[in-house]
Amino acid sequence: MEDGLVSDLETANSNIALPRFNQKNSGVMVKKVVFIMSLPLSTKIISDFYIREILDEGIEVEYWNVAEILFKKTYPTPEGNLKGVGSCTFRFLSDFKKAIFKSDKLTTVFIPQITYDYRSFKIFRIISKANCCTFFFARGALPINPGKKRSDFLKLLNYRLPFKLASKISQKIIAFYLLESKKRGWIKPHDVLFAAGSKAPQVIGVGGKLDFGKGKVVPINYFDYDVFQSEAAKESVPSQNYCVFLDEYLTRHPDFIALGIPLVDEQSYFNHLNNFFASVEKALNIKVVIAAP
Repeated sequence: MEDGLVSDLETANSNIALPRFNQKNSGVMVKKVVFIMSLPLSTKIISDFYIREILDEGIEVEYWNVAEILFKKTYPTPEGNLKGVGSCTFRFLSDFKKAIFKSDKLTTVFIPQITYDYRSFKIFRIISKANCCTFFFARGALPINPGKKRSDFLKLLNYRLPFKLASKISQKIIAFYLLESKKRGWIKPHDVLFAAGSKAPQVIGVGGKLDFGKGKVVPINYFDYDVFQSEAAKESVPSQNYCVFLDEYLTRHPDFIALGIPLVDEQSYFNHLNNFFASVEKALNIKVVIAAP
């Protein structure tokens, strides 16, 4: 295993404690935790990032939404809120910069839970200039089947069109600049990484392995495993034959807005699903169980 990485078996452990936001991990006397996200606050985010537990430790929590800076688009109305969490939406980079430099760096931990790429470069540059202490939850990446590798000739054919070739070259140049910015110290590596699995560096974005080589790595569980542990005692499996539908949360999927894809109408979506599953249950005499995030 490469240095700084965490094995999948190492994180699939119910004995791993919840992330601790203390002086031992961060190097600062933590009084405030600021989440920097590209999503509105939701009940899932509150659960996945242990926001209730942080508040219970007497630590102040703020939630900064920078989606409009990154994507120039507005998300739907937030689904969740939590008493004690101060929420703020930033529309301009200048306002974000003022808020960062105004914060007390000696008592505040920042969690910029956004991918490091060309869109977020300026945000990470501001955080780096201010020398903020940053944590990152490196979980969400899953191993995938690489499939059959294509030959160099087939790859060349794929980029035979001038605009495809130009796009590929520009992507390489941008990735090189982003990586060099980390190597040269223009972008500060995260101080602490809560990591789930060997693919955790992919979640960070460009140069994720550099962060793992310099930051403190704390193993945590994948969030689905945490949910499984909390729900394990409940009887949820039907006694009869059943099949499982893995719902992708299409009606409010955050990636749709970021990519400019129209949102799916909720009523139409659920009506179609219910009608289809009703016919499946009747035809096959089985129960359909929906596994939703």
